[in-house]
Amino acid sequence: MVELDAQLARIRGLIAKELARENPGWIFRPLPDGGWIAVHGGIHFTACDAATMRLKVRLVRREHECVAGDHL
Repeated sequence: MVELDAQLARIRGLIAKELARENPGWIFRPLPDGGWIAVHGGIHFTACDAATMRLKVRLVRREHECVAGDHL
């Protein structure tokens, strides 16, 4: 069981690195009881899984880009 937990932690760490690679400036961490947290500046939110986190970040980034574009 300990070995399985270690492997799962390793995989979740790799997923966090991949999310960070896709989204520079964001910090991603797996939560102990499952789920994820993302932080960027004053923005932070949680998601139940990595796929949902990826979608939420895309939506936030798209919204931010639209708002920034309106000011140009």
